[in-house]
Amino acid sequence: MLSREPVFDLAVGEPYIIVDVRDSYKPPLHRGTVGADLNRLADANDRDRTVEAMGALRDNGWTFFHTRCERDFFTASAYKVVDGVSFYAQIDGSEVQDASNVVLRMRAPNSREPNQDLFPERPAELGVGETCLETDRTAASEGTAIMVDELAPDPGGAAKPAGHR
Repeated sequence: MLSREPVFDLAVGEPYIIVDVRDSYKPPLHRGTVGADLNRLADANDRDRTVEAMGALRDNGWTFFHTRCERDFFTASAYKVVDGVSFYAQIDGSEVQDASNVVLRMRAPNSREPNQDLFPERPAELGVGETCLETDRTAASEGTAIMVDELAPDPGGAAKPAGHR
């Protein structure tokens, strides 16, 4: 499902897909990941490409809940709920030595996770055109910082750090 999201039309090459192919079903469970490079061009602007990807995701039902802008690094996080299953997307952009790099990663819950909704308490949506990425503000962090990790929580293990799921 995730690899068919229209935002991947912006990808440089095919998206990569990582699935849980372990022999053991013991926790912690691995979550599926789909990702792609969205930009690796020296003459492109990572902020503009990230905003373009945000628009493509918003147009397809994704809700952005966190952005962070620093001098040469940008990140934006979103979620989408389909039939009670929630998905996570993160776009990271950076400029290093006049080169731009924008990467998109999406995560899905493992089918064996007891709760398929990774966002049971929905973070507040950031308004279109109001984020630090869309207004050229720097040194800003907006919304609720949540990261959905590759590994699901281990019911018998240590709790995840604050802000991680």
